[in-house]
Amino acid sequence: MRTKVLITLMMMLAVAACRGQPTSATSNICKLEVQNLLIDSSAFPPNWAASKPERPADHHGAIRRCGLVFSVPNGVAVEEIYEYETIDEASLEFERQLEVWFTERPIDTPWEVPPLTEPMSSIADDFRLACSIQGKVSMCRALARYDVFVIRFNTHMSPEFMTYTDLERVLQAIDDKMKQNQLKP
Repeated sequence: MRTKVLITLMMMLAVAACRGQPTSATSNICKLEVQNLLIDSSAFPPNWAASKPERPADHHGAIRRCGLVFSVPNGVAVEEIYEYETIDEASLEFERQLEVWFTERPIDTPWEVPPLTEPMSSIADDFRLACSIQGKVSMCRALARYDVFVIRFNTHMSPEFMTYTDLERVLQAIDDKMKQNQLKP
């Protein structure tokens, strides 16, 4: 009896130790609830293609996460969604990401709000959009919080494949997707 209890305890400890650790090739697959919040390539100009949804390597303290890479020749865009337990946790991570995601190296230009015609986000609880020349690459980044979700979006910018008008459409698609999933009124 004592041996059986000891074996059961050891098995429970082994399961607990492995919990949350990648255990198979499918561990990088996104949870459907978060994956359904991602936009698709129809939000982009022609010729952009999307990768398969995958979990970003860094979880930033989120309970669930998912991301997509969109690309065209000479251009890349990435959308990442992070879900948190509470609004407070999501708000804290949003504030932390403001410091981390909009940093500048000496060779970069300052982050500036681009000349958009539409409001940047009509439904996000917190939002920041800024553009910079990062090294020699023109880049725009958006950071948004919708309730317990934090979304990071960044894209290379060029008149050849992503204009400010195109960027507005993509950001509107993100807002629409969050509204469509009843995360905002």
